[in-house]
Amino acid sequence: MLSGAVAGAATYFAAAELGAVTLGWSDVESVLLLAAIWALMFPGLLWLSHSLGRRYV
Repeated sequence: MLSGAVAGAATYFAAAELGAVTLGWSDVESVLLLAAIWALMFPGLLWLSHSLGRRYV
């Protein structure tokens, strides 16, 4: 969860700094929201990848 929160939020923040995306809220609010979303999504995506990979290998 921690990896997803840090890496996911950092990626979007870096993209915003480079002008690739526009975050609708302040930097702090956006990073906190993205960290929460990725903290929940990352373990689920890892589980899904593991489940599908085992089935098709």
